[in-house]
Amino acid sequence: MKTANKVIALVLCTIMLMLTVGCEQKDRTSLLPFGLELGNDYEEVQNKIDIGELKDSEANDGYISNLKYISEEEEITEILGTSEGISDVAIGLAFNADKKLYEFYCFFTVENEKLSATNDIIRQKFTKVAGEEEEECNGIALWENEEYVINYRSENPLEAFLGEDASCIISIHSYELDFK
Repeated sequence: MKTANKVIALVLCTIMLMLTVGCEQKDRTSLLPFGLELGNDYEEVQNKIDIGELKDSEANDGYISNLKYISEEEEITEILGTSEGISDVAIGLAFNADKKLYEFYCFFTVENEKLSATNDIIRQKFTKVAGEEEEECNGIALWENEEYVINYRSENPLEAFLGEDASCIISIHSYELDFK
């Protein structure tokens, strides 16, 4: 009887462990959308999302993609956490000399009346992944650690302050994959 109780306890513990691990994976928020990860090579990225042919970068010995325009609400929400009041979404990717993904850019426009709510949603999304924001930043929000930096900023803060729609950029840069 004691052996049966031990087996039942072991089975129940295993089930609880599997449920806990499964829930954690389901709730996990990714740093990049579309199943992309910093360090993916060009072929891996191309298999997940068609970015076309790479071009030589003018800034370094790496490569860049053309902008990929995103219009599906589900995809915009995957990238930003919301699609409400968002338009003109485009992403760009940068690869190092080994054609490993090391930078992700998302350009988008936010309706002025949705700007505050959108900023809060984006902050929550990236705080889940990257932890607390840096206290001092020159943009809207900044997350930085030894692996990467996420910079969220408005390209036209004065116009947004005056009531116009905000042109925003989120850039994610890998320190580990950057040029040395």
